Amino acid sequence: MNTHSVNNGEIEMLEKVVNEFKNRVPESVGVQAEAYRRQVEELVELVKSNSTELVERAKREGSEAYDSATSQVKLAKGEASVGLWNLETKSLEAVSEFIANAPDSVSRNRAAAKLSDALGVRLQKVTEAPIGDYDSMNAKTAISNVRELDLLALARLERVELAGKSRKTVLDAVAARRKAIS
Repeated sequence: MNTHSVNNGEIEMLEKVVNEFKNRVPESVGVQAEAYRRQVEELVELVKSNSTELVERAKREGSEAYDSATSQVKLAKGEASVGLWNLETKSLEAVSEFIANAPDSVSRNRAAAKLSDALGVRLQKVTEAPIGDYDSMNAKTAISNVRELDLLALARLERVELAGKSRKTVLDAVAARRKAIS
């Protein structure tokens, strides 16, 4: 094993990287992030025993741990956005349906009519395609645009596609992109 004395500058730099790692990983990542932090702290202690190889290992594993935690946070954020979007969409649809099926005395009420119009506008806004001029795109163009979408945009696009042309190739591209993100 190639060993030499690790100078104080190298130790300080590594401790700075560890501290930056600790500060950048959100607490919401939970148990896995904490396990990564403990691993990095153990590696720092080993580094202090003067091993160059361990310094490199600590850098590599710390970076991998941070990248993994960051990816998990991004995925969780995307999944949460889709969940909230689904909740909003279903709520808007339910209230709109309730007003539409209400007794005439309620549905003819001016306030109910205004509410129904506002709900319709909002529902249209949250469920429109995330790609401009989507309705006029052929499947090949639509698929090329799918590669740039996040989880929420994929959910919106899938809804539009299923309600419209329902092209298998586009839906397959949406599913493949969702899998790639996850």
